[in-house]
Amino acid sequence: MARRPEPAFPERELMDLRVPTMPAASPEHDQIAYVLAGGEQPPVLRVASADGQVLAEFSGARAPQWVGRDLWFLLPVKGVAQVVRWREGAQTVVTAAGVDVLCFRAQGDEVLVAVVCGSDVRDIAAAQPVSAARTRVFEGGYVRRWDRWTSAERIAIWRQQVGGSAHRVTPPDFDDTPTRPFPTSDAFDFAPDGGVLFVSQPVEGARWRTARTVWWAPVSGGCVALLEREALITSVRTVQGGNAIAVGVTDRPGHDSDLVRLEWSPWRPGAMAWTPWTSDWDRGVWSWAPSAEGAWLTADDAGQRRAFFLPWRASLPQPVPGASSVTQLAVGRGGALVVASGLGQPPHLAWLTEGGRRPLGPVTTVGATPAVRVVAAGWRGEPG
Repeated sequence: MARRPEPAFPERELMDLRVPTMPAASPEHDQIAYVLAGGEQPPVLRVASADGQVLAEFSGARAPQWVGRDLWFLLPVKGVAQVVRWREGAQTVVTAAGVDVLCFRAQGDEVLVAVVCGSDVRDIAAAQPVSAARTRVFEGGYVRRWDRWTSAERIAIWRQQVGGSAHRVTPPDFDDTPTRPFPTSDAFDFAPDGGVLFVSQPVEGARWRTARTVWWAPVSGGCVALLEREALITSVRTVQGGNAIAVGVTDRPGHDSDLVRLEWSPWRPGAMAWTPWTSDWDRGVWSWAPSAEGAWLTADDAGQRRAFFLPWRASLPQPVPGASSVTQLAVGRGGALVVASGLGQPPHLAWLTEGGRRPLGPVTTVGATPAVRVVAAGWRGEPG
């Protein structure tokens, strides 16, 4: 009788494992932030130097974003997730929403936040928790086609200056549901003109292939459609230093709905010229993030999730040597901070570097990263 192989980690050890997630790199790449999650303890947001020395910790915090030297994140305040800014060792609670902030995007001293609230709510502090707001609808197996919403409930986007009051960007009578039912910060961004960009979903009862729209909310008010497609638009970002915007689009529903293609257009409201960005590529993009030189992205290659770099004006991404089993990435100047794994390596933080105009460099493990292992019984790693 063949001997049963021993599990990679004992059961008790599996319950205590903690994994780095939600990486964020400062623009100068001299500080990083990440959330250590898993096990029986609450998640912890850690701030560290580039060599891995821990500088600060925030229990229960998540979704870190760097803006210059400031770190922004979500933190429970009196039981409600609010946006917090950490500057020079001092933290400031920026928002005072009546319900959890789902996600946010910060720029300068401003923040955009998304919350679920009634369509007539005009004060973010007056937003109330919604009960039974969503009912998942499944068709054809385990594929989620759409979510039903009550007629009075939407995901609204709000804008707020530090120390100021929030005002609603999406009009109360807006018929579409701004951003996805479970939004991420990639679904909205600051527009090059200072306004707001956001992606909308169809209203209740609309099928998956109903057109999705990229909207622009100018500073002067109102909403203008910049792009409409009979496809799912998953993300919108301001790129090229504000000279263009880029979107992620997919025509495939179900389990392949995250396999997107990228398109971009120069910033010309009223005369947008959309150009395929990954037109010479025969695979989809799982995740992407723009940088000054192009975009970092992850995609499947030979059975593994690998990292690639796509320069501006190019249409074929370049593979990053040694960057295999990459699950999450965050862009800084001249490179990206990722969560990666490999043969004999549990998930860990690593740098991907461009090396200026030289070929892209290999993965470099961040020093002093806490010892963590993947939360999966019998896991022994993937070939690197």
